[in-house]
Amino acid sequence: MESAKKLLESLWVYGVAAAVDVPPTVEDTRRAVEAVAPIMHTTFGDIAAFEANLERADTAYTSEYIGLHTDNTYWTQPAGYNAYDRAEMSTIETDKVYEVYSAYQKLGRAITEPSREFQIKLQPGTTLFIDNFRVLHARKAFDGRRVMIFAYVLRDEFLSRLKVAGVFSGL
Repeated sequence: MESAKKLLESLWVYGVAAAVDVPPTVEDTRRAVEAVAPIMHTTFGDIAAFEANLERADTAYTSEYIGLHTDNTYWTQPAGYNAYDRAEMSTIETDKVYEVYSAYQKLGRAITEPSREFQIKLQPGTTLFIDNFRVLHARKAFDGRRVMIFAYVLRDEFLSRLKVAGVFSGL
């Protein structure tokens, strides 16, 4: 399917892609996601709908602002997340630690600089794909009712689909 290949290319090149005119149902969203890669089973199931109803002890189930983040950082197999950033810094000499933390703070300021933000107001029928290895995402606070449908895919499965589609030849 040519549209699936274009979506894969966008996700690989830019770290984000959108499928439009996807009927806002769990099953139609499932089909859109499975065009990218098989869905990963998680504590939420394989695909789930949620709204701001505090059904779970998770900020996603509120209408509050959620700052920049990647998902699943607390999982042992997060969706597209590099767990190595949690390793101890045993390769850095003690006298260089201050420089590392200074650089880390500088990176934090650069990441949160408002001029570097891109905002999109999702509409029903748009499925947004985010490369959880490369792109931070956030959410503005909102009023009213909103239902979101979401799923995750493993990075290995995504990379495999890229190779099969001829978008990417290897790592």
